[in-house]
Amino acid sequence: MPRALALFAIAPVLAAAFIALDLIVDPSRPPPAEIAIDLAEKTILFALVVVALLIVPKFANIERDTAAMRVDLDRARQDGERWRQNSRLLMTGLAEAIQRQFDDWGLTAAEADIAGLMLNGLPLKGIARLRQTGEATIRQQVQGIYRKSGLANRTALAADFLEDLYDVAAARVASAGLAGDRPVN
Repeated sequence: MPRALALFAIAPVLAAAFIALDLIVDPSRPPPAEIAIDLAEKTILFALVVVALLIVPKFANIERDTAAMRVDLDRARQDGERWRQNSRLLMTGLAEAIQRQFDDWGLTAAEADIAGLMLNGLPLKGIARLRQTGEATIRQQVQGIYRKSGLANRTALAADFLEDLYDVAAARVASAGLAGDRPVN
C-alpha cells in the first residue's frame, strides 16, 4: 500500500508540473481560478491513471485465480464422477454377492426380501408394514432365514456380510480396472 500512496502523492506534483509547463509555453497569464480548476482536473486525471495502474494487475490476478479454480473444479468433478462409478460398481457387486449368498442358503424370494430389509436396518414391525403382512408372519420368515443361514440373529446376519465386504469390493474394483492410484473409501 505505501507504493499506492506514493503514486497518489505524485499525482498533484505531476499536475502542477504540467500547469507550469503550460504557463511557460503560453506566456499569457490565465486568472488564478482557472489555474486552480486546471490543477484540480489534472490531479484527478493523474489520480485516475494511478487507480487504473493499481487495479489492472489485480484483475489479471483474479483472472488467473479464476482459471486455477476452474481447473480445480474440473478435477474435483472428475474425481467425483470416478468415485460415483466406483461406488455404483461396488454397490452392484455387493448386491450381487448378497443375492448369491441368499441363493446359496436357499431363501425364498420373500425371505430374501425380508433379509435384505433387515440388513438395511428396518425393524420387524416396519418390514411387516412395508410388506403389508402381519408381524407374526415376518417373525416366522425371519426364523426360516436364521435356520437356513445357520445364523443366530440379525447381528450375525449383518456380520456375515460385513466380514467379506472389503474383499468383494476390492475384487470388483480390480476386475474393472478402476482402482487407479487412489484407495477406494
